[in-house]
Amino acid sequence: ALWGHNDDLDPYPHDPEQATQLLAEAGFDGGLSFELSVMTDPRPYMPAPVQMAEVVKSNLAEVGIDATLNKMPFGEYVSFILSGKHEACFLGHFGVNADPSFFAHTMLHPQIDRQQVPADQDWIPFDTEGYNRYGMNAWANTEYMRLVEEAQQTYDQSERKNLYEEAMTLAHEEAPWVFIDHAKYLRGVNNRVSGWMPDQQITGPFLWLVSVE
Repeated sequence: ALWGHNDDLDPYPHDPEQATQLLAEAGFDGGLSFELSVMTDPRPYMPAPVQMAEVVKSNLAEVGIDATLNKMPFGEYVSFILSGKHEACFLGHFGVNADPSFFAHTMLHPQIDRQQVPADQDWIPFDTEGYNRYGMNAWANTEYMRLVEEAQQTYDQSERKNLYEEAMTLAHEEAPWVFIDHAKYLRGVNNRVSGWMPDQQITGPFLWLVSVE
């Protein structure tokens, strides 16, 4: 529903045969292994994180990838992944201002100068000074960076929309994240309640606007 979303992008297909082929082409025809870190606490964007991780682990095993689950409470988990100790991790994000920049820049832009990224490289060391660690991935595609920077510097919404659509195409192609789901909230409200509005932000709902008959 957010403007700037690129409707022309298709979800990644579930294709174990192609996955096996790509692994072989990358030199991992004997399989590979890595650690997948996961929080144990349910989150609004991921109500069953451990169960989700177990499904991912099972699916990866089908193509010869061995994922070891590293489970920890959310507070400890956040400190762990912000320090860059993870090999892969689960996380989610809320949009709070209905602007694509809140995702495209806040989360996926490394927030360093493009000149800091070595030529012909689309990543940086996790300990790079000034790096935006909330991306969790050290991804630094300079063309993506240019697009979202330009999008922040114009008030023309149609131009911004085009720039974000191009940027999301790059993110989709390079997959610094694997986008798993988009959470939808279910709210039940008694018909005696009025003035209550759904609010996904931490600060809401604003109860001083609510009355009960």
